[in-house]
Amino acid sequence: MMTLFTKDYDKLINFIFNFYDIDKVTLVSKENIKSIILVAPLSDSSIQLIIKIGIQKIKSLEEIILILDKTLEDLLVMDKTQFTFIVENSCSELFLIVIIIFNQSLCCFY
Repeated sequence: MMTLFTKDYDKLINFIFNFYDIDKVTLVSKENIKSIILVAPLSDSSIQLIIKIGIQKIKSLEEIILILDKTLEDLLVMDKTQFTFIVENSCSELFLIVIIIFNQSLCCFY
């Protein structure tokens, strides 16, 4: 948890990549990302936060999935370098969602 709030960007992107790497094969599949996003315990306020800070106008988690499909197109799996490039250049929502999931979880302890 400390990684989310105290480490530099490189460590944070590595943490998020590993979070999506469900089967720990150092590759992340589009299906891994979709399944995490769709089962994420996001409240309405968290979805609104994603909408507010997202680059694109997003109205629901389903729209995030559509953006993901469009962004990744035929790319079924990606390594950390590809994932980082996509987050930095075309789909920052992949990054933001994980931070919001953990931030929301931390709020439960206050």
